[in-house]
Amino acid sequence: VCSSDLSNYSHYDQYLVRLDHSMREGKDRLSARWLNEHQGDEGATSNVLATLAQAIRGERGPFNGDFSNLNLGYMRVFTRAVNDLRFSTQLVNTSKGNPDAIVPQMSITGITAPFGDIFFSRTKLRSYEVRDTVSLERGRHSIRVGAEWRRIFKGLSLGPATAGTYNFASLAAFAADTPFKQTLNVDPSTGLPTALPRYFHQFEYAAFLQDDWKVTRRLNLNIGVRNDYYGPVAEK
Repeated sequence: VCSSDLSNYSHYDQYLVRLDHSMREGKDRLSARWLNEHQGDEGATSNVLATLAQAIRGERGPFNGDFSNLNLGYMRVFTRAVNDLRFSTQLVNTSKGNPDAIVPQMSITGITAPFGDIFFSRTKLRSYEVRDTVSLERGRHSIRVGAEWRRIFKGLSLGPATAGTYNFASLAAFAADTPFKQTLNVDPSTGLPTALPRYFHQFEYAAFLQDDWKVTRRLNLNIGVRNDYYGPVAEK
């Protein structure tokens, strides 16, 4: 029995920038906020007993991820109303695996030590959102009405072609190179291995109306209605 320790360096860097500007004695207000975070590690998460330390054998899956959010706002104060308009966008770009991977993933029935390179793959997410809310004061009524709109794009499995996966029924079958199952993405026109990127997009919107009505000094009513629409996910 032998044991080995394998280091795994992880890092997290976060940045935040915020700007606020007021004009016309506070009646016009501009704001901007940008938040970014970068994460990464060396991919030694496969260094566990369940895989009998794939990472120690050099089969690593390094992870890198960038996450950012931008929010812009414009608020206009009127005599008896306030309009709050905001725009935001979110960007996510993550990748995992070895760009130079060659050996396919293999498993053997009865052997608890799978092996094979972790192939490179990337995921991207991009979303846009616009929101506008108007607040009104009318006697005993505090009325808020607004709407929001979102557009979401997501890409999965963005990367080069992989060598696929192989499953063997026994150690003897592995020695004889006779897998009982092989999984591989190929181009039907050429028969050659190919990547399988997938792209999705979705549209969402919402609208609402809310009235905080002070009926008496002891009775307040909060009345409102909201409609949300989550559009179907479409694939390119």
